[in-house]
Amino acid sequence: LTVEEHMNLSARIKTGQNPDPAEISSLLADLGLDSKRNDICQKLSGGQKRKLCVALALLGRSQVVLLDDPTSGMDPLARRQLWDVLKKYKQDRVILLTTHNMDEADYLADRIGLMDHGSMVATGSPLFLKNKFGMGYTLTIFLHPKSPPFAPEKLKQLVARAVGHFEVLSQSPVELKLRLPLNRSPEFIQLLASLETQTDLFVKSFSISQTTLNEVFVRALVRAPFSKPQNTFPNSTEKDRYQNSINGIFDTDASIRDDSDMPLHARKQRGPPQLLLQSRCRIFSQQVYGLLVKRV
Repeated sequence: LTVEEHMNLSARIKTGQNPDPAEISSLLADLGLDSKRNDICQKLSGGQKRKLCVALALLGRSQVVLLDDPTSGMDPLARRQLWDVLKKYKQDRVILLTTHNMDEADYLADRIGLMDHGSMVATGSPLFLKNKFGMGYTLTIFLHPKSPPFAPEKLKQLVARAVGHFEVLSQSPVELKLRLPLNRSPEFIQLLASLETQTDLFVKSFSISQTTLNEVFVRALVRAPFSKPQNTFPNSTEKDRYQNSINGIFDTDASIRDDSDMPLHARKQRGPPQLLLQSRCRIFSQQVYGLLVKRV
């Protein structure tokens, strides 16, 4: 099927009515697929196929949309374009999105849930999480290459007078990186004005940034009151069978079992465990069945 035929078919399945041509054209234009309208989907690139999947999910004015890592494998430009599309189409919808990209979560999400080993560690708005688990603001100061050796110390004295306590993250003759406390943000205005106007500080440029979600995620996991979940399987044989059934690649067989308690010579006679690959026909039938269950 072509891209447009895919969207027409998906719209009929989801709504039971004839598709809206204006909605299809708008989605294709926003996702940059308008020129691929009559192309066979099999010939699309990986990123274009992901865009098409997002378009199919949004089609039919769906009130609830589930997206699993939609920008995985995309180049930065295509990823940002898809972010803007999701930002535009999230009005009057509930979009549940899973991602490993913290920048993506920070840009798109109104509420974020941090998960570790299947358990929810923390949830809230990006600002709440940064304030709860954040470690302050990061002030990076770049010095002139010909600045004197005492310039970093002079800058640290200025920061100490302005905000009190701070932490030195890194220091070199041309760069100074400091961690400033969250509760002293009102004093930042005077500090930044001094950095900008005082020429005897030898400041070339500077920047200030809040804690990133990557740092928040790591800090939240460290503070989580639980450790990795214990193995709930009675033995490794059951775990192997469960994992094989989840993967859908290998067939469970009597030859797949825990033989750690077998004598060494018996294991050598038996040979390595045999994993039976499912036929392509069976895999295809499972995929079709899963698609029907998901859609119906």
